[in-house]
Amino acid sequence: MRNIGRLPRPPVLVGHAFGGLLAQQLLARGLAAGAVAVAPVQFRGVLRLPPVQMASLLPVLRNPLNVRKIVRQTPQHFRRDFANAVSERESNDMLATCVMPAPGRPLFQAALANVNPRTPVRVDTTVDRGPLLLVGAGRDRVVPASVVRATARRYRKSTSPTEYVEVEGSGHSLVIDHSWQILAETVLAFLDRPGLSPEAADG
Repeated sequence: MRNIGRLPRPPVLVGHAFGGLLAQQLLARGLAAGAVAVAPVQFRGVLRLPPVQMASLLPVLRNPLNVRKIVRQTPQHFRRDFANAVSERESNDMLATCVMPAPGRPLFQAALANVNPRTPVRVDTTVDRGPLLLVGAGRDRVVPASVVRATARRYRKSTSPTEYVEVEGSGHSLVIDHSWQILAETVLAFLDRPGLSPEAADG
């Protein structure tokens, strides 16, 4: 985070899941000109927790020892929850080429954000900041679109530009599966309105 402030101009951040949470945090701290949060993990104050989301997290959360472990998704778990909107073949290809094991701790931190007053999983939604786009995926089981809409409602008192858009028919894998271009065009259209698109920056 220290290096981001040394850039010649504030960047535009695009993040997915935990990356979407981080993008919102950095935007709120004034370290970005704008941000796009794609299916972002909910932060403290977002109370929406649909059963389908809880079911997707249980393979990790049901074992408290996973908080100190690197966790891996099985092909079945990945297909059911992360890549449920694509074919089995595409799901297997993504798992083999795009997915890495990850620490379990962030999942526990996010799951307990609303019961831990000292949680790092929080965002200041009232501060003056650059434009923010929140993207939900219509068939997402990991961070359902209803959760992203609940996140958007946390910004309702903000005077800074905040938009929500939903990509119908997509799952949590929308950033890496065959529908990535739809997402990319949505993001670029959003960035073009306040003059934050790559073309505007180059000009």
